[in-house]
Amino acid sequence: MLTEFQKQKLPRLFKMYDADNNGFIEQADFDRFLESYSQVGGWEPGSPNYNSLQSKLMSRWDSMQKFADTNRDNRISLEEWLVYIENILKDQGVYEAEIRVIAGFVFSVFDSNGDDQLDLEEYRQFYRTRGHDENLANEVFKRLNLKDDDSITKEKHIELIDQFFYSEDFEAPGNSIFGKG
Repeated sequence: MLTEFQKQKLPRLFKMYDADNNGFIEQADFDRFLESYSQVGGWEPGSPNYNSLQSKLMSRWDSMQKFADTNRDNRISLEEWLVYIENILKDQGVYEAEIRVIAGFVFSVFDSNGDDQLDLEEYRQFYRTRGHDENLANEVFKRLNLKDDDSITKEKHIELIDQFFYSEDFEAPGNSIFGKG
């Protein structure tokens, strides 16, 4: 069962998935990710990187729809999504496949120079593609960058994602990875 704190913070991630802000996660949201993420990478439709991105995003949507869209209306409500996330968090193997793999993949899309680190500008790009304020990106990046070394490694990013999903410590840096709540 999700804790009260998880119920408070998980809707921030839901809102990031809900790219058109209509209150549901739908395939159209994943189509928007494809468009914005491919622009970040400079990948044209039909290119190998574009096709790989499209395949991964559609696979993610298919999996999410299969396990979260319980009423089969081709869209996922917050309530459905929270049950889906609760089930993922109960099984470490599923968590690894559904959360950590996609977190690593998204990290790699925004790691424009391929150094397995996100600098502040790359982090801002992530926020811009999501339609979020760059000032919030600056604030969150500072909170996440504990070493104050101007970058977040891929390993640290995955650790922060784990904190977001599992930590009950309000002050844990990972709890602000998808913005402040």
